[in-house]
Amino acid sequence: VGRRFERNEIYVTELLVSARSVHGGLEEIRPYLLDQNIPLKGRIVIGTVAGDLHDIGKNLLSMVLQARGYEIVDLGVDVSPSAFVDAVVHYRPDVLCLSALLTTTVHAMEDTIRAIDDARLRSGLQIVVGGAAVSADIASAMGADGYGDTAFKGVQLINDMLERNKNAAEI
Repeated sequence: VGRRFERNEIYVTELLVSARSVHGGLEEIRPYLLDQNIPLKGRIVIGTVAGDLHDIGKNLLSMVLQARGYEIVDLGVDVSPSAFVDAVVHYRPDVLCLSALLTTTVHAMEDTIRAIDDARLRSGLQIVVGGAAVSADIASAMGADGYGDTAFKGVQLINDMLERNKNAAEI
C-alpha cells in the first residue's frame, strides 16, 4: 500500500482505510499471540523515524517480537533522533529498531544512527532498520547492524544477533 501510495496509484483515503483495516486485524490477533508464558529474551526500543507517520510494519514487528519473548518499548511515530537517544539512555535496550516507509525519511534514520553514535551509545546496542524505504545496501551504508524486509525476517535477524552476542560473551 505504501509503495502504491508513493507511486500515486492510490490516494490518502485508500491509505487510511488500509491502515485502519490492518490495525483492526492486529488488535484482533494480539491476544492470541501474547497469550503465552515465554521467558524474557531481551528489550527492544522501536519507533518510526521523524517525518514518517506510518506504523503498520512497526506494529506488526512489535507484536511478533513480544510474542517471541521480547520486552517492547514502542516510541510511536515521527520520533526525533534525540527522543531515540533519550530512550536508549533510559531503557538500555539490546536492540534499537528504526522504521521508515517513505523514502523521504531515510535521512532521519541516518540522523538517528549518527545521534546514537555521537552519544557513544553503540556499545552493546544493535541497530536494526526496516520498512519499504530501506534496503540491505542502504542499511549498511547508514551504519545499521541489520535490515529486515519483513517483520518475520526482522524477528529472525534479532534472534540471531542476540544469540551471537550471548555466545560471544560466554567465550
